[in-house]
Amino acid sequence: MSDVLAKTRNQIVLLGASNLTRGISTVVSWLNANGMAPYDLYLAFGFGRSFGIRSRVFGRDLPGIQESELWGALAGRPADEQAAPHYALITDIGNDVFYQVPVETIVAWLRDALERLRALRARVILVQIPLDNVAKVSDLQFFILSKVLFPGRGLQKAVVAADVVRLGGAIAALAREFDATLVTQNASWYGFDPIHYRVKFWRTAWAQVLGAWLGGGAIAGWAGWGQWRALRTLRPHVRWLFGREQRKEQPAGRLGDGSRVFVY
Repeated sequence: MSDVLAKTRNQIVLLGASNLTRGISTVVSWLNANGMAPYDLYLAFGFGRSFGIRSRVFGRDLPGIQESELWGALAGRPADEQAAPHYALITDIGNDVFYQVPVETIVAWLRDALERLRALRARVILVQIPLDNVAKVSDLQFFILSKVLFPGRGLQKAVVAADVVRLGGAIAALAREFDATLVTQNASWYGFDPIHYRVKFWRTAWAQVLGAWLGGGAIAGWAGWGQWRALRTLRPHVRWLFGREQRKEQPAGRLGDGSRVFVY
């Protein structure tokens, strides 16, 4: 890839958790189909990811997004990369409610991220919590969420629901304050699982979410399981597996067009 192209790469920052992790291949396909390549892709995601505390899912720990090395990596880039167009996405915000983090603390973490992204002059998409699902969650659905995905916390359905609604209002206010594009999720993207998109809606959902950067965009074609597996197995800068620390020099991978993928 030429030096000229390298200097004009879009800089794309994606912050999220399980939906972003599951759909990362669809997201990359959308970026490629809509003329965003070549780019540097900075990812902070992972199942159960918290915005501010270390989180564990099935023996794998990741640092909170706000305490990860993502921000140091962004600040330490060459001047030409910092001057390039920036695009940012913040999604999958609700996990910290299930970790029993006070709403005020979650909002402070989001505000910090938004201030950092504003300093980069990024065009920010902020994805609203699926508020339409809150009133529809059955006792069985909540039991599965609280006992399987967030075990041992003694969660109460009414308390969680109230905090989710409060957080949703705060997200809308932050979008206005930071001039971010607020994207409301469609209840039809979900099935029995109230927090993860159904696979058949991945392309539709991500096209609607990411299209806010371009005022709408084509639905990306399915990239295939090979790319999905390759992106999903990229190792982050730091993680812990059953208490044992593992580190990976970044970028974690490169795409065929020369785009680089950094994972934190």
